[in-house]
Amino acid sequence: MKKSKKQAKLPKIRKKHAVSATATGAKLAVLAGRPSKQAVTAVFGSGGYALSWLARAEPFWAAFDLKLRNH
Repeated sequence: MKKSKKQAKLPKIRKKHAVSATATGAKLAVLAGRPSKQAVTAVFGSGGYALSWLARAEPFWAAFDLKLRNH
């Protein structure tokens, strides 16, 4: 049995670089700030964004139920 081609190796991230990247990301998040209510409404609609996983999954479950009923 032949071996499959080697998968590309991901570059190893040293702990020091990972901490630096996390700190940079945190700084950029603070710099970006919190969006205004108008911006959130423009993107997500009047209901805002759903913070719970159940609310996020509800449209998928509805589509799944519809698919089951049609078959």
